[in-house]
Amino acid sequence: MCKDILASGGTADGLYWIDPDGPGGRPSFEAYCDMSTSGGGWTGILPNADRSYAYLSRFELSEVNLPNYSVNSTYGATWGTTVSSSLWGADVYRVRIAVPYDEVRMTYSGWYNSPSGGLGRMNVGNQHGNGQIISFGDAHTSSGSGQTLTVGGQNIFVLSRTNVVQRTDHVLAPGSTRLHLAMNGYTSSYGYTRRYIGALWVR
Repeated sequence: MCKDILASGGTADGLYWIDPDGPGGRPSFEAYCDMSTSGGGWTGILPNADRSYAYLSRFELSEVNLPNYSVNSTYGATWGTTVSSSLWGADVYRVRIAVPYDEVRMTYSGWYNSPSGGLGRMNVGNQHGNGQIISFGDAHTSSGSGQTLTVGGQNIFVLSRTNVVQRTDHVLAPGSTRLHLAMNGYTSSYGYTRRYIGALWVR
């Protein structure tokens, strides 16, 4: 991983060969390393330089279900479509990545729309919970309508009509071995207001 390369003297940002599962496992591959931000040693899961599915698939993936995967040049990677109301919170459109890390740094975006204009949600978690790291989604309830954002288990806002544009969070997640990413919209009668991952790094 990039933090090991940094410890052994690699200090320039760019591509390096990494082997997340160690000798005897899957072959090593090239990944982007950020050696300059917040102490360096960050491994790019969806780095600014390449947020394509082809790059993501260099990592060991499981439970891959990412329909309509695309990359917006400004806001980043997005995927998924609407689901039935019973599957709204089920993280149907997801991927799980086998990678060791203790910290996550992610830049992401999502806009509030009126419920009739579309609802969307995104979860980022680890082996301890699907939304353990970041949970960000719309709600339309008897209590009101708006977006709720939770980062590292702490509510940032609840049912707020707040737009999130290229927000970056640094979340501690010590001892993590899996990264869970999921996005989806609500029912087709409401539509899908997308979330975007502009950059995703682990260390």
